[in-house]
Amino acid sequence: MADISVRPLTRGGQAAALAILVDVFAADPSWQRVIRVRRLVRPLLTRYYRRCLRDLIPESNADGAWDGDRLVGVALWYPPGQRPDGLLGRIPRLFSAWKRQSRRRPDNQPERTGRNGWLLEGIAVSVHGRSKGIGSLLLSRRLDGCTEPVHLESTTEASARLYRRYGFVDDPDQNGGDLQMTRHPANG
Repeated sequence: MADISVRPLTRGGQAAALAILVDVFAADPSWQRVIRVRRLVRPLLTRYYRRCLRDLIPESNADGAWDGDRLVGVALWYPPGQRPDGLLGRIPRLFSAWKRQSRRRPDNQPERTGRNGWLLEGIAVSVHGRSKGIGSLLLSRRLDGCTEPVHLESTTEASARLYRRYGFVDDPDQNGGDLQMTRHPANG
């Protein structure tokens, strides 16, 4: 792990980051529930994550983990109040609304859009980077010293275990499907 470095992605790393995101999330159970037509999974994920990278790279809110000169991991961080626009940005929110159709959320509980804190849109680690602590490095880079809440949705039990090690707790109002988690700042 000594050769792994984490730094903000630049436009030069966008193609490699997009490939990692699409490869990892094409097998993700949450995305498979959202995009039910198998042949559309990769094209829609490509459009979605291209948009995320376009939004986040200029503001240094997309991090890359590098093993030498090879990109092996990506983390996407939306600052408070920011989410992708248009239909592509609404896909995850539309799915969350569908999951809640039989259950009304109290009006005083905010939607999970990162308005009251950061939103970790996703962490993806390539096959070449697995079992090297890269997910932990990507989390640590942003969480160390973070003074605002951080929200995420965990789609697997393995990822939930990782997030719990970093202080994330299950949100009390679960709406089925993905596990919603929040990490509150240490001083808050």
